[in-house]
Amino acid sequence: MILTVGEIERLFDEQRHLLTRHLTRLVSSRELATDLVQEAFARLLGMVGKQQVAYPRSLLYRTAINLAIDHLRTRKTETHSLADASMLEAALEVASPTPAADRALSAKQQLQIVASAIDQLPPRTRQAFLLHRVHGYSYAQIATQLGISESAVEKLITRALKQCWHAVNLLDLD
Repeated sequence: MILTVGEIERLFDEQRHLLTRHLTRLVSSRELATDLVQEAFARLLGMVGKQQVAYPRSLLYRTAINLAIDHLRTRKTETHSLADASMLEAALEVASPTPAADRALSAKQQLQIVASAIDQLPPRTRQAFLLHRVHGYSYAQIATQLGISESAVEKLITRALKQCWHAVNLLDLD
């Protein structure tokens, strides 16, 4: 089946708590697990209308688990020295950090699109999104500041992510 936004929203409502609990055991942080779950759903949103997916739930779990593994690898790499020869070889094989001109232009366009999408968010949604993604506030801190539940914060941030992904995907269709 081709993924639809409705299918992903249904999947989000059904699976986010179980998936967050599963990832919390892997990464030992509920906040990080919540972020990884949202990133997994955002990646699924990026597939809307583009790709046939036979088992969306399996794809969601595999995506989330891969994100958790990538995070753990990154954290492990950051905390260990590059004394190991294989790690040093891997570091030498990394491409130049300077992007090609066309990729830099594309990234700049996407950033402008996302900034515009954020500006168009309702004020409370924008505030929750910016507090979390830019300033690093936890859901609990945002909930306290806005006087709403953590669940409501999660929904606001998810709504903001969906709008940003939608805006970027419209750019890709051009």
